[in-house]
Amino acid sequence: MSDDRHISLSPLNRPVDPPAPARVTLNDCTLREAEQGAAVNFTVDGKLAIARRLADIGVGQIQIGYPGLTPDDGVVTGTLAAEGLGPRLEVVVLSYLPSWQEQIQACGTSGGRILHLVYVTSDVRMRDAFGVTRQQALERIRAALRQARPLFDVVAFTPADTTRTDHGFLQEVLAVAEEEGADRYYLADSCGAASPVAVRRLMREMKGMTRKPLGIHAHDDFGLAMANVVAAVEEGAVFVDTVVNGLGDRTGNPALEEVVAALEFLYGIGTGVDTTRLCEISQLVADISGAPVPFNKALVGPLAYAHKLESHVHAVLASPPAFEAMDPRWVGNRRHIALGRYSGPEAVAARAREAGVPLEGERLERLMQMVREHAGRKGGLLDDGAFKMLLDRVLGLRSA
Repeated sequence: MSDDRHISLSPLNRPVDPPAPARVTLNDCTLREAEQGAAVNFTVDGKLAIARRLADIGVGQIQIGYPGLTPDDGVVTGTLAAEGLGPRLEVVVLSYLPSWQEQIQACGTSGGRILHLVYVTSDVRMRDAFGVTRQQALERIRAALRQARPLFDVVAFTPADTTRTDHGFLQEVLAVAEEEGADRYYLADSCGAASPVAVRRLMREMKGMTRKPLGIHAHDDFGLAMANVVAAVEEGAVFVDTVVNGLGDRTGNPALEEVVAALEFLYGIGTGVDTTRLCEISQLVADISGAPVPFNKALVGPLAYAHKLESHVHAVLASPPAFEAMDPRWVGNRRHIALGRYSGPEAVAARAREAGVPLEGERLERLMQMVREHAGRKGGLLDDGAFKMLLDRVLGLRSA
């Protein structure tokens, strides 16, 4: 790619100081969390295709799912492990379920070398939903970690619903996990119920409970998943759970593409991901999941870099940084000149040039008026087909 790609970010941005890391590991959870979303179900082949593409673009760790609960997840894990896929493979055990021992054994033979052990620790889940006392929870956490520890290279532990867990009990939970040799811990905002301020504070508190690496697992129920990721990373989180296109349980999880771009470009924090392939992975997951990319989706939406108001079009054609913080090619996207009732001669001429037809003078003025009239009459997007029809009329290639 040429070196003419612009980046024009705020001069107020500054590289963040420690405890923010210089680099994070992305643990992409698309294969699990996206399928937990109401509208998505993957085939084995679909999961394999997504995992291989995630590896190709540089994602460092991939969470497969639940080999102990879903045999197909075991097939996916074993297949990818046999292929020697670059990213490390993580498998998940829900240790609050009665089948926790069988889950651990199935995961231990699946080929995944990282185990993510989850136990619910908020009273609203642990006590009210599952009928478990705090003492019973501590005993189960200890037993599960003790069984799992010899079977895996790495054992991560998540006190699920961390942001709604009693602080004193969270200390007890992590103390048990420390005694049993957990390697890393996640702050899980399982219901998207915490503000960035709360996440920042809780990250600091967890750092006082352990010296082990910390990660962040966020949900978007209040639209703050991305903000909570940034807050956690600023406080030292080195593992970040992501999902392509922000799919996931209920309202979804932090979008891989947004996390990568924000950390790489705004914070100068490395992720290992080739940013120029973000649109590629986004479209692949959209195709396989059947969940289309919203037209205005940040960074990867087909119209994320669309300009329509004539003054904006003039500015971006004269100097792209005027209305683009960075060149769309940095994320594998492209600029789009949209047309409608706000369009003037520059926008219409630009679209005509894209069609290989330079226009000026009376024909340009006529086409501009036709574009405005069509947009006002039809509504919606004035797409390439509609524009070509209008252009052909101006050129005399089509009757009105």
